[in-house]
Amino acid sequence: MESINGDGVTSVANSTHSPLSFSHCVSDEEANVVAGIVLVIMILIFTTNVVVIVVIFRSRVLQFTSYVYTLNLAVSDIFVGIMCLVHVAMYFAKVTSVTWCLWETMMYIASCNMSISSIICIAFDRYLAVTRPILYSTRIRLQTGYAKVVVALIWSFSLLYGCLPLFGWRIHNFTPCRHCWFVNVLPKSFVITLFATQFVLPMLIILYLYGSMLSVSFHQANQIADLAESVQSSQRRHSHHRALITLTLIVGCFFLTWAPFFVTLFTHLITGTARIRLIVHTYLFLLAISNSWFNPLVYAYWNREFRKIFSNWFVRDGRKLRHSLTRNRPMSIISISLGVQSGSNN
Repeated sequence: MESINGDGVTSVANSTHSPLSFSHCVSDEEANVVAGIVLVIMILIFTTNVVVIVVIFRSRVLQFTSYVYTLNLAVSDIFVGIMCLVHVAMYFAKVTSVTWCLWETMMYIASCNMSISSIICIAFDRYLAVTRPILYSTRIRLQTGYAKVVVALIWSFSLLYGCLPLFGWRIHNFTPCRHCWFVNVLPKSFVITLFATQFVLPMLIILYLYGSMLSVSFHQANQIADLAESVQSSQRRHSHHRALITLTLIVGCFFLTWAPFFVTLFTHLITGTARIRLIVHTYLFLLAISNSWFNPLVYAYWNREFRKIFSNWFVRDGRKLRHSLTRNRPMSIISISLGVQSGSNN
């Protein structure tokens, strides 16, 4: 028997089977587990990225292009965390609107694209700083207007990219599940496009930029070591070791969080296995979203300059707080003792 829901979408149902799109929904128990994981990820995303934003604004380093991109990455990742919270809230509110599912898909695509694009901008900014140090220090590092234009273009393109399903590039005869699964919304052509633009292309760009930086850094370190004989091989090894760790963190973080999601998603597109789709949407997508928690750790806290700014701000404010507490505490004790003394004398 055919039925038409409020959005005009036809679904097939009979007396013994629920509509087809609802047959692969997760159980309430599994949904509760997913909601708990999302809550933990959201708290981590908000905490780490808000600290990055506060440090950048309080230290007044927004006059540097690198921090403009880092700030945009933090804001984009917070946006991803908000969408995770909204997704869980809509699930427990039992919202199954086709229109809402399209808007949720749009916001997910836009926020993830903003985050990935910011990662590429940070990589390119560092690439210029290493390979073109004179040009970067004289013309680029302080040109925040250029960086702000790039950020505006990222947001505009990401929102436009995310709106493509709303413009018609979608599956038109789907019925939304309580979980808004974008495989039900997006056709295979769109998923393949997402795979190419959100994973393959960024991965290649990141590998090229950081690989080039690594090569230049090795070459410069070897030149310095050859010119200064007092600089022993241990310092050279330390420089190479740190550069390799940085490259491994950046590439590994992006690859390990997004690759399982896209590989398993492609497996589902080829085989059509329902269980694979369940794994993609309930767990591997959460792994991909956790990239927004790792980003501030890799791109901010691992940065030596940021750690210096953060420690100076934290230590300075902590010293002021301790000074305030130690200054007020003796006064209160003295006043109390004086009050007791005067009372006893009377």
